[in-house]
Amino acid sequence: MEKVGIRELKNNLSKYLRDIKSGKSLVITDRRQSIALIEPIKSSTLKNIYPLLENGIASWNGGKPHGTSIKITGRKTVSKRVSEDRR
Repeated sequence: MEKVGIRELKNNLSKYLRDIKSGKSLVITDRRQSIALIEPIKSSTLKNIYPLLENGIASWNGGKPHGTSIKITGRKTVSKRVSEDRR
């Protein structure tokens, strides 16, 4: 994995972005200490999520997502209900 200092990255940003687009990862350093990692978006899921974030349709603060809890009542199990919904 290539390492590059902040000044070098700033001066040659287009070159490094082309490298990242081609699949390479890049470690950013500040005074020879690693401070960040830039990687290409590899997951198709992430590629689909970023437009939602950019257009304000969704938001994310960087933390783990918190879901809602659903209380299931009656005798049917969750898996049984999911199976029924798939029909």
